[in-house]
Amino acid sequence: MRYFLSIRPWAALGLLAAAAMAVSIALLGVRSLAPAIDSAPERRDVEVIAAVASVEADEGWRVADSRSSGSARLVLDDGRTMLIADGTLGQNDCTALDQPFGCVLLADALGGAIVWFALVTADPADGQRFLTLPALVDMLEGGDLGVLPNGWVVPLGTGVVRTCEEDTVSLRDFINRFPPDRAVTVLDLMKDAVVEVRCSGGDDATG
Repeated sequence: MRYFLSIRPWAALGLLAAAAMAVSIALLGVRSLAPAIDSAPERRDVEVIAAVASVEADEGWRVADSRSSGSARLVLDDGRTMLIADGTLGQNDCTALDQPFGCVLLADALGGAIVWFALVTADPADGQRFLTLPALVDMLEGGDLGVLPNGWVVPLGTGVVRTCEEDTVSLRDFINRFPPDRAVTVLDLMKDAVVEVRCSGGDDATG
């Protein structure tokens, strides 16, 4: 009876309960972070940027489950020919594969081999010169690279023009103030780099 009247056993039980609760809270925190970690886009470094003059693909060529099925040979605007081998990681969002300069290739390459690619529909106005992409969400390498919402990392040109009715003091300031639903990024296919960012409805340029 004296044992149960002593405060020491109850204090020990209290410490054990508190420890169990702390472990449960920590596990819940880890579970709550898991969806955010899983949903983070995979980084894709874009090294090859070019309008596509023509596509010669195997019969039935397609991209499924993020991999190409069959091979495709692309002739680029500068005369280069690049092969998308069977099983290459990538995506095809271009709706004009059969049209000259109807698509733009963005790819990560190792030597002359494409290791990842994306085919996107060219801009209707000047698809051989410019490509409009979603707004930048970050910069890397001291401002040499820009990050898009889907994880693509693209080169930034020197002195990227900021076109907007609202003044911004730098490209970093622009990125912080204008999320993807309020801005776009303009990629120059001749310079292989981002040359301009525009906020929605922006008409005035600031350097």
